[in-house]
Amino acid sequence: MEIWRENIPFNNLLLSAAYTAHRRRSFFLPGIDDMMRINGIASVTTEPERFLDNGKSPRSVIVVETRQAYFHRSKALRRSDLWNPDKRLARGAFPSLGQIARDQFKLMVPAKRLDPVLARDAKKNLY
Repeated sequence: MEIWRENIPFNNLLLSAAYTAHRRRSFFLPGIDDMMRINGIASVTTEPERFLDNGKSPRSVIVVETRQAYFHRSKALRRSDLWNPDKRLARGAFPSLGQIARDQFKLMVPAKRLDPVLARDAKKNLY
């Protein structure tokens, strides 16, 4: 079984040798209190025709040749009650991506101007 993750347009770091090695990945499945863990060998490929998604192909893809796959019972995940809709934060209770970017990169642009730009970019460059 292969698991793959596409290279997103702004992230060209996937061509680094750091990504061609043994990898462990954990996957959270919404609504499930267990997580799936996969161990395998990762490599980078640039075969775009193999990974078409919505008619677009990524520039590169991390492919993990799965050696082990199993479910892991996570007590911490259960205690966190992560999937409980009653415990979700209201969107306004957490800083927006524009606020986080402004603070992290010490930008002089107000977050109110960054947020719509980031929202449009996320929609336009989803694939």
